[in-house]
Amino acid sequence: MVGAIPVSTQLRAGTELLTIFLTQKRMILAYQGKRGLGSLPAMAMVGRWGGGFEDAVKAPAESKTKKIIGRRPGELSPKQLLRAGKHNFDIAYSDIVRVEVDLVANTVGIMLLTKDEKFQFLTTRSFDYVSGVLGESLGDKVEIVRRP
Repeated sequence: MVGAIPVSTQLRAGTELLTIFLTQKRMILAYQGKRGLGSLPAMAMVGRWGGGFEDAVKAPAESKTKKIIGRRPGELSPKQLLRAGKHNFDIAYSDIVRVEVDLVANTVGIMLLTKDEKFQFLTTRSFDYVSGVLGESLGDKVEIVRRP
């Protein structure tokens, strides 16, 4: 395992949390959970406490996945990571066309373009770490963008 980047992506009603694991030949996107999807109906019924209700209901399933995936990157094989969750998937580096790492107002954005899909992520990891580990794994497919 070369590295791991915890990321989030925006959905229509909420946020999906993932971790990108980088290996020698591919990246594995491991599902961590969703936030906000069920909070809209709950908020209508019980006000601002609805979000806490959603977290309490989803916690057991998510904590099981996080327990497996939350280990240090070298502790699990790529096969174990893929089997850890039914929503986990991999992308071969040969299928990646371009990755753009963007820094805007202390937020690191990652745009991943494959032959078939486009993914947009945000991360709390440092710009230097993200650009370094992606550059090490993908070489000239990574474009670094720094905006004021």
